[in-house]
Amino acid sequence: MLRHTSIVISLSLLIRLSNVLSFGSIGYVVPSRQHNDVTMRLQMTVEESPPLAPVQLIIDDSEAFLNHAGSFLVSNFWLGSDHHVLEGKSMSDDARMNLVIEQAADLQEKYGERMGKRLTNCAVIGALDEETKELIGLATLKETLRIDNDVVESEKAESIAKNAVAALGPKQRREYKNAPLRKIAEELLSSNTKAVCVMSNLAVGKKARRRGVARALCFEVEAMAGEDWGFDEVHLLVESENTAARTLYEKKLGYKPVFMNEDAIALRIDFETGDFLEIKQDTLIMTKKL
Repeated sequence: MLRHTSIVISLSLLIRLSNVLSFGSIGYVVPSRQHNDVTMRLQMTVEESPPLAPVQLIIDDSEAFLNHAGSFLVSNFWLGSDHHVLEGKSMSDDARMNLVIEQAADLQEKYGERMGKRLTNCAVIGALDEETKELIGLATLKETLRIDNDVVESEKAESIAKNAVAALGPKQRREYKNAPLRKIAEELLSSNTKAVCVMSNLAVGKKARRRGVARALCFEVEAMAGEDWGFDEVHLLVESENTAARTLYEKKLGYKPVFMNEDAIALRIDFETGDFLEIKQDTLIMTKKL
């Protein structure tokens, strides 16, 4: 759930960012992976799909990039998807700016730099046009907990794990001081709880669609989850009525539905205020074995 935070974002900066092609010094550039078939898979095309566009993948948790990512998601996910936009509805500039601020603040809170070390891994992956360096695609990846068939927010997962460690004696607490979430889940939490890796916020710019950008992002997410974080599968959540997203995940990327959460919390937009509203929506948990 999106929450208001104390993060202050310059309105003028966000306005400028929405039209930026290159946002200066970029974050960590994803290197070519030598020990898997990602490069080969990126060149594969599905029937009737155009060849993969040349993209540069980056990982960045800086405030400037996450502000830009927030604006990008508003334009290309929330307002750029038939599933989220209500027919006949228009949004004022003030309402859109409020939406951008809230989305950027949420990204900063969940994926941005912070003073203390995060217990859970997380990353924001951007796809840049190789020539212009314009942001044309985005995806996020986070480590969290799945309790039975409920995937909890990563903040709640951290709290559960920290409480489990805090309940131990002094000697055991030292043993788990810097332990990864997977170790804590396997050894300290109940058998119905497991650490999982969740992809979310997959979005592609309107002009870059049907060029393989979503596939490039998904393949990098899967490589990061498997090679870098040690997971053997990736989870994602998708509303059951979002047929376009389900077609991408199921038919083109190999994800399989494993459970339906009825009346799960989903988000919609108040077009008058630019706020996010919670609704009940049937939501699928999907997974892909790596």
